[in-house]
Amino acid sequence: LAQQYAGSLGDTGSLYDWQAEVLNLPGPCAGSRSVLDGANLVYCAPTSGGKSLVAELLLLRRICETNRPALLVTPFNALCSHKAAHLRTLLAPLCKEVMQCHGGHQAGPITERTGVIVATIEKAHMLVDRLLLEKGLGGLSCVVVDELHMVGDEDRGYLLELMLTKLRLATRAAKKQRSQQQQQQRERLSQQQQGLVDPHGCSP
Repeated sequence: LAQQYAGSLGDTGSLYDWQAEVLNLPGPCAGSRSVLDGANLVYCAPTSGGKSLVAELLLLRRICETNRPALLVTPFNALCSHKAAHLRTLLAPLCKEVMQCHGGHQAGPITERTGVIVATIEKAHMLVDRLLLEKGLGGLSCVVVDELHMVGDEDRGYLLELMLTKLRLATRAAKKQRSQQQQQQRERLSQQQQGLVDPHGCSP
């Protein structure tokens, strides 16, 4: 995968300073995940400034680490087709496929071979709704939104904002549930160590 990606970059053999800085940002608070470990990130740069490279590196890292597909949201059909073709080449060494959800392409079942789902804003919103209904949102490794400024578009911006709001609320709820489960596990372990609770779930 590294060789495939390096080949796609042509003569570019190093990162810009700002790209390296962004990729190495720590988490928002002490003890939280860094950007490379999956923390949320919003960044901007001039046209042709190298934004896609940062997004692709983080997207590919999450796919490799979790073996779960990523969702890439772009505003236009032509851009979706371009991204899908590019990612299809990059993911070939991983034997992963690119699912296209734009124009006449409809979202099919997400399988173990699905590496990236490339979707327009409308199709991505529908997919997120489906995954929320099926309780399958945790099956995604990450969500990347290209051209985020479209959130201010008079006609389509509200859908992008709605989708991102749903993702944030679902992520917050999942973190809260995970924290509660970890706390319960710690309490149970502490009680077991004190001999207060039978490891099979029965009190002495």
